[in-house]
Amino acid sequence: MAITVNKAKSTRTPATTPAGVDELLSPLEIQGWIKVSRPTFYRLLKEKRLPRHDLTVGCKPR
Repeated sequence: MAITVNKAKSTRTPATTPAGVDELLSPLEIQGWIKVSRPTFYRLLKEKRLPRHDLTVGCKPR
């Protein structure tokens, strides 16, 4: 027999980006914006044709 738990619905509103704060993008999202493949993206970073990330969240660059 399975035991189920009824969780109370959250009344919090979804998180939104505060005014004046840029959204943090992942490398995959940036690749989609500039329409390049993963190897090309990292080659452009290595050649310094794209700026390096300036923030790391956990172990992921943003």
